Amino acid sequence: MKKEEFNIEDYKHYVQPYDYERYRAVNPKLTKKMYEFLRGNGSEWKILCGVYVKIQWTNEVLEEVWYLNCSGHYKNGEIYKNRYLPEKYLALTTW
Repeated sequence: MKKEEFNIEDYKHYVQPYDYERYRAVNPKLTKKMYEFLRGNGSEWKILCGVYVKIQWTNEVLEEVWYLNCSGHYKNGEIYKNRYLPEKYLALTTW
């Protein structure tokens, strides 16, 4: 059976070009290993919103960044609201 028969979308077109430095400028606690993990899962929004993330079975942790994790902050609020729509939050040029 083909993935088209199950209505499975190909998420590769949502993946941004590898841009670790841009995300690191937003969240200074980001490591390359964590970036690759979140990018592979399509969860870059967690970097932009300052959310605490731990990779299971490792000691790799992305600590919370309190000033990014404020839901009242307009820019990050929009990213959080659209967190399941990567075509929206990855298209933003303001962060």
